[in-house]
Amino acid sequence: MFLIGKLFGLACRPSALLTICLIAGLCFRRKKASRILMAVAGMGFFLCLVLPVGDWALRPLENRFQSPAELPEHIDGIIVLGGGINDRISQDRQTPVLSPAGNRMTTGAILAHRYPGSRLIFSGGSGAVIQGQANESDWAHILFRELEVPETQITLENRSRTTWENAIFSKELAHPDPGSIWLLVTSADHMPRAVGMFRKAGWNVIPYPTGYQTLAHGNQWLFSLSGTLFKLDTAFHEWAGLFAARLRHETDSLFPKP
Repeated sequence: MFLIGKLFGLACRPSALLTICLIAGLCFRRKKASRILMAVAGMGFFLCLVLPVGDWALRPLENRFQSPAELPEHIDGIIVLGGGINDRISQDRQTPVLSPAGNRMTTGAILAHRYPGSRLIFSGGSGAVIQGQANESDWAHILFRELEVPETQITLENRSRTTWENAIFSKELAHPDPGSIWLLVTSADHMPRAVGMFRKAGWNVIPYPTGYQTLAHGNQWLFSLSGTLFKLDTAFHEWAGLFAARLRHETDSLFPKP
């Protein structure tokens, strides 16, 4: 199922679908079908170039959960979800390399310093389709140590490949008491799906979103095809993930509420 989900997600991204339409239009022998496909691709790319459609798709996800207005004086722990480190490039270069979601790592380290008595759990193995020697938790450990997070604070969960596994395996490590306070750190667009799955796993965490890509209000007129498509692909991944999680009964709500 993991492999099928990955391949489906890659093939159905807006950037991939528009490219498929363009190539199919060029290859089709029937002129009418070719013109339709070319028109769809051309209009899609044009709209992505001139309109902030990426912001429109991402903002509802990023605005769903807000960081706490005031943090509690004491917390028991911080969960940082994987995805902030490119494990394959890190393994090849032999140094931690942050991904576009790298704010997860820096935010986790900042919170760990703010709460020196808390426990910092990093949850993430390898999300690669083809598994190799690279594992994100290995490089997360190195990065946290370089950011001067004490070894005694760090706990690594290195098996998870999905957000659902993040929730299940992290809970197994943490054994949280019913009244304990844990902060969940992940990208703002990923937070609705993550919170829904942690709730389903029986763990009520405090969301601490990071790594915003949109303005809270208003739009960024990028006039950049690649920039808009990146946001659109990211939004599609999350909206599709929410829908799939609901179908698999990994959340109790299609779009979890604060």
